[in-house]
Amino acid sequence: MQSSHDRQRRANFAYAAVAGFTLLLAFLLRYPSLYEPRWYTDEGIFAAVAQNIRHGSTLYSQAWDNKPPLIFFTYAAIQSAFGNSILALHLVTMAVAMATQVTVIAIAWRLYGARGGAVAGVVFAFALSTPVIEGNLAMTETFMILPTSLAVLVFVLAQQRDEARRIVPYLLVGVLLGIAAGYKQVAIFDGAAIGLMIWCTHARQYRALAALAGGFVIPQIVFVALFLADGAFSSYWYAVVGSLGLYSDLGPDEGPFIRFAGLLPALLATAWLVRRRQRGAPITMQHLPVLWLGFAIAGATSSSFPFPHYLQQAVPALALCVAAAPIWADEDDAGKLALGVGALLVVAVVFGQFAFAFEDRRQLDPIDYYRTFASHRYGTMSDLDYEYYFDGNVITVRDVV
Repeated sequence: MQSSHDRQRRANFAYAAVAGFTLLLAFLLRYPSLYEPRWYTDEGIFAAVAQNIRHGSTLYSQAWDNKPPLIFFTYAAIQSAFGNSILALHLVTMAVAMATQVTVIAIAWRLYGARGGAVAGVVFAFALSTPVIEGNLAMTETFMILPTSLAVLVFVLAQQRDEARRIVPYLLVGVLLGIAAGYKQVAIFDGAAIGLMIWCTHARQYRALAALAGGFVIPQIVFVALFLADGAFSSYWYAVVGSLGLYSDLGPDEGPFIRFAGLLPALLATAWLVRRRQRGAPITMQHLPVLWLGFAIAGATSSSFPFPHYLQQAVPALALCVAAAPIWADEDDAGKLALGVGALLVVAVVFGQFAFAFEDRRQLDPIDYYRTFASHRYGTMSDLDYEYYFDGNVITVRDVV
């Protein structure tokens, strides 16, 4: 007769096999992206700016776009190492996405065991490797979520140490979040979730928060020094800070209530933790994904533009929340109610901002996307028809690049 230890070991092995399979699943789901034309305008702009940088132009003063610098440096590095093809770009993007998936699986395994790791891997693979939220593109969010996920992993692992010995890990967490903000500014929302978790669980919050903030500032100092040396600081500052208001004004006018609605899941998750603390109930790292998801949704909806790739920011936290099934883990009825209302708000906010994009962009339909790829790759669809499947921007973006 098998002992309970042997049964658990066999179960863990099975879950590890499932988690490993999710990486293969992610590869297969992303495989068509290796043969896409360069159709998305942002990919063309990033590639064009990166080429200018490689040819000696100074970022922001001579080659400008209103995005933080790391996306352009990443594109330039890919071009220098592998060339300027969409195949090279999407291969590296696939590697980054799968590295993020491994990180999320590791977090889930640590918090919820082997089963949680397998569940998180499945959710992540389907959410980010299909075209539904444009996860198969090389966008700022696609690169941003790797350092944010690594920051959460380091934060979770740091809890094994005594509180006094967590300062260096927290400094590293801050650095990783600062790097993430170098891809897109909304990484500060992920940092806010970690900061609030520190506030709820630490006796000496200010010291830990100072380490987190200090680490976050380090990459920003590097960016400032770089662009001061290049004589492009004012252009850099306008791109990453000054232009945000103007860019936001270009989006749909949603009104103050809709803008505030994106913050409600984060506020409900915060209230849930505060209530647990008031009741004397324990707050552990297992509660972090709910808070993280709330703040990630706030970041994803902080702009009024209905671009589905904004939702990539929330994928790691979503995968962890599904693995945790937190609504059943709270013994307090008020806590369950808050989590249930929060989940409904997440669905409502996402639907309200992004539903029309899902209707208008046929390439977001995964069934149609994979069927069209098969018809082009293995059937009779011509290259021209395949290019026009991607909303007709292919020729324009090719000219930009």
